Amino acid sequence: MKLVNFAIMQNEGIYKLKELTKEEFVNYVRKNEIESYISFYSTAEVLEKLTNKDIKVNKKRCYIDDKETYLIVVLKEQKRKGKRLTADDFKYFYCEYSV
Repeated sequence: MKLVNFAIMQNEGIYKLKELTKEEFVNYVRKNEIESYISFYSTAEVLEKLTNKDIKVNKKRCYIDDKETYLIVVLKEQKRKGKRLTADDFKYFYCEYSV
């Protein structure tokens, strides 16, 4: 399962997207092997604290694959510079993709 902090809709296909509660998101992260594509250190830090799992920063492009599942985190709104992020600043999603 890939963990990303951006919209992944790069290819034509069917995307099934479900918004998650923080608790549901944490359960998915803890129960699955996660391949992180989180590109911001501040986001990775918040997610590590939330899930108690090691979340690596990875600035490589995330390629989407048929029948792949994704956990997505996005900021609810742009934060002002210098303001520290918290888990409540994000929306959490589960996504399934198929061609």
